[in-house]
Amino acid sequence: MLLTRLVALGLALIEAVLALRLLFPFMRIPPSLEGYVPTLVDVSDWLIAPFRVFVQPFTLDQLDRLPGGELGYASYLDKVDTTVLVAMVGWAIAGSLALFILRAVVRVR
Repeated sequence: MLLTRLVALGLALIEAVLALRLLFPFMRIPPSLEGYVPTLVDVSDWLIAPFRVFVQPFTLDQLDRLPGGELGYASYLDKVDTTVLVAMVGWAIAGSLALFILRAVVRVR
């Protein structure tokens, strides 16, 4: 029981770090927190690294062709890091599978 909660907490922290990395281009970071940004980017680079293999063969950088691109949102869509999006989905799937297996193996009796 405790193990599944710790794994879930770790996966939530991973998703939070990736969400911050995704939102950085849209936020104004206060000067007092600017020292933490390089550390967070380094940690998120480690979390994104396994998923770069999936993104490199494809050109996902032309998001302005999606719906909303012609409505003036192209500048916002250009700031979205598609590798982070793929990593967030990948970690969510891996976490769901890990929690499923963990809950199946560790049954409360």
